[in-house]
Amino acid sequence: MQASLILASGSKARQEQLNSLGISFTVVLPSVDEAALKLTYQKIPPAEQAVLLAQAKGQAASEKHPKSWVLAGDQMAVHPDGTVLSKPGNVERALWQLQSLRGKTHTLYTAACLWKNNACIWSTLAETHLSMNYLPDEDLRKYLEADQPWDCCGAYRFEGQGKMLFNTVEGAIDAIVGLPMQAVFEAFQQYRIL
Repeated sequence: MQASLILASGSKARQEQLNSLGISFTVVLPSVDEAALKLTYQKIPPAEQAVLLAQAKGQAASEKHPKSWVLAGDQMAVHPDGTVLSKPGNVERALWQLQSLRGKTHTLYTAACLWKNNACIWSTLAETHLSMNYLPDEDLRKYLEADQPWDCCGAYRFEGQGKMLFNTVEGAIDAIVGLPMQAVFEAFQQYRIL
């Protein structure tokens, strides 16, 4: 019998990405204190932080469901000055993040990992570079009103109207949405999850 698949994420975008593969899965919210972990990881490069956070989520879900495959992910948006742009949480912080990114190129790290029997079996990291148009505050406010990306690092929802903010994207578009799907698909094939 095929082991079940768990997505250790409440992200609607990640759920839609998995749904596009036509496979069944269950959503389990991992019991991980992300804020505390981020404080612990502060001195670690953001790319590594994304991997460690994804692994912490995967481990938390795998401990409760060891017989299932667990897919977990995390993202880190990094300003050109090296500052990590966390989920803004409200309109004021979201506007500030977008103002700080306009006319610049920032980096988005997207990590994903697979767990089974309390062990990390596979992990990957995608790096994407996004160049934002120089937009006036009025356009940024209109965007924020449309997409309300309070729960998105970098303050944009690329799968919504957020893609219109950018003039150039280098890297995997699907990784911006939430999961590097080509790599995930290949891992699913390798481990016969599909």
